[in-house]
Amino acid sequence: MAAATAAAVATPEDEPVSIECLPEELLLHVFSLLPLEDLVCRAARVCVDWRRLAYDDSLWADAELRYTRDTQDDFVQVLLRAPSLRYLDYSGYTCDMPEPVAAALCSGVQRVRELYLQTTNKIDGAVIQRILLHFKDHLQTLTLFVNSNLATCTPKTTAQQGSDGEAAASSGGAAAQQSQDLEFLSVVGQLAALQTLVLKGAWRCLAKHADVGLGCPALCRLDISGLSTDFFDEHECPFFVALLRHKRALLQAVSLNGCYIHPSLLIEVSKLQALKSITTPLATLHVIEHIESLESLHIQGVGRGDGVTIMQEVAAFMATCPRFATIKELVLEDLSDYSNFMAPALAASCGSLETLIVSPGTWLDAHGLAELTRSLRSLRHLAVRGSTTLGLRHLQVLPRHVPGLQLLDVRGCFRGQGVPPRVLRRLRRGLPCLRVRCDPYRPSSSGAPDPGAHVFHASQVADDLSSTDPSSDEDDAKG
Repeated sequence: MAAATAAAVATPEDEPVSIECLPEELLLHVFSLLPLEDLVCRAARVCVDWRRLAYDDSLWADAELRYTRDTQDDFVQVLLRAPSLRYLDYSGYTCDMPEPVAAALCSGVQRVRELYLQTTNKIDGAVIQRILLHFKDHLQTLTLFVNSNLATCTPKTTAQQGSDGEAAASSGGAAAQQSQDLEFLSVVGQLAALQTLVLKGAWRCLAKHADVGLGCPALCRLDISGLSTDFFDEHECPFFVALLRHKRALLQAVSLNGCYIHPSLLIEVSKLQALKSITTPLATLHVIEHIESLESLHIQGVGRGDGVTIMQEVAAFMATCPRFATIKELVLEDLSDYSNFMAPALAASCGSLETLIVSPGTWLDAHGLAELTRSLRSLRHLAVRGSTTLGLRHLQVLPRHVPGLQLLDVRGCFRGQGVPPRVLRRLRRGLPCLRVRCDPYRPSSSGAPDPGAHVFHASQVADDLSSTDPSSDEDDAKG
């Protein structure tokens, strides 16, 4: 009798456990780990409750969707059913756009904040126009890559036009179609929410067929660094001159082409009244001299001159240009060993610098690194990625010379072996608020992670050294 009663009264622990027992918060976390295709095409079809959770706004706020031919059907299904997307990418394909994809892009999800769209002469311009208009109320960032196949028309003189009359008559249909296809670019001016416009590829005939960006009231960031160099000639440059003049009081960030910029365009860049951030090659660095609102400077080595002469000129410019005394952020990219010429001028001029980012393509020797770390006392963020010259002794002086440092990124340094735990502990004592991003620690003797050693991950918090003994590189590596 007692056994029968015990069997009849089952406790919760005795009941079978399934995924349906999970609270919605945990199910949402599980769903957040799924690819969007699995979320829409599989999980959402299990039951009504799963369908409701699969389309919860929290799962789609930062969702990214990229097109691949292998998953084209799933891509279309996600487009048709997704409530929103942060990033949508249709790029990297030079063939025509499949009809189901075009239809889904024109009629599916509208709440897309960032769009990367590549087009060629094989894609109907009217389709691209419908796609852009479909996203016009929500799109904040647009990257347009125009393939060179679309950009073949060039201006002709009157004599050339007359001599080519018969040829034009025979091929007029194709030329008219190409001109018509280019006209879709003017629809960019109707994107009311657009804040960032990135133009890439070859944009011939742009001035005659489009007013890209002129009508965007919220446009404040313009990136033309990926445009073909033949765009910046005497025929096409007036378009961008007009755009910069129209947005003179609005543009806050500009990225310039690294190979060639027409002088008239540089003059307009220097007149931008609200510009806070600029990306420029060394050859056009002088454009910043009159930009009083500048806060962030990104210098690229692309397009630099030859030999030591230009670096001496750049160093002299840095020493005298008042902009370097007020900028808050500096990025050095692909400067090779030219950066060693710049280090003394940067150390002496950038007294207000809070963020310094040195890319792997920028080579600073030990002396240049030491000079920078000992002079830039206002630094809050320091990133030296992939450096072969950064040593532990450079980390030692950080608490003494950069007392306000909050973020240190040394990923790829120290031959990828990470920072020894002993060094991290000293950093923690010297700079209690410092966050360090570095590779997991691997002792150099074995070349593989030590199971018994502390492994530092990028998400952990670490701090700085108090010792300045030059021999500590070897001691700390052993520790």
